Amino acid sequence: MDNLEQLQDRIRNKITEVNDNAGLFQNVINGVRRRTQICL
Repeated sequence: MDNLEQLQDRIRNKITEVNDNAGLFQNVINGVRRRTQICL
């Protein structure tokens, strides 16, 4: 890291990436729940 600003940018980017993936995982879980409810 050259400076604090670069470090902050990297941290922000990773937080966004984690949040985006959390939304993706939640969509998968919701899809599985819907399919199992239809089958039951």
